[in-house]
Amino acid sequence: MSKRLRKKNALRRINSAFSNITLEDGISLRETVEIDHYRTVPKSSKARDQDEVNDWRKLLDSTVIQELCWIGGIHFFDPKGFKFHIPAYLSLAIRQRLNGDIFQSLISCLVNPGEYRQDGFELFDDVQRKAIFEAIMFLHDFEFYPLDEQEMAGAKRHWG
Repeated sequence: MSKRLRKKNALRRINSAFSNITLEDGISLRETVEIDHYRTVPKSSKARDQDEVNDWRKLLDSTVIQELCWIGGIHFFDPKGFKFHIPAYLSLAIRQRLNGDIFQSLISCLVNPGEYRQDGFELFDDVQRKAIFEAIMFLHDFEFYPLDEQEMAGAKRHWG
């Protein structure tokens, strides 16, 4: 299958698998900055008021994920926040619109998670797991992020 077709299929699968996901009471993107600064984040925060909480696809046209490169971001989400934001991160990675540091953090969280992150993986259903695995394999197969043996084992164990 061609790279272009695999890319299209991976993006379609992500979109379909996560089509109805909302943030609910999970941690939002700008709230991760507050957490990274060791601040307490109340359930109704000014940071959250600026964030998308209903449709992760709106993050695809926003620059906020890129702006939060060295502070906040993917390592600071709770399980619901992670589930809401991961399709946006993966879609941007597949489209090659993530800078290297964010991209590295994304892959690390998915294939070599610490215990703190792994606890939230049970929130994903089988369709979502398959979409994540397909995205990881696309990134691996087309050398955007070639996985080593340990990372490949982690991808299969958590998502495959």
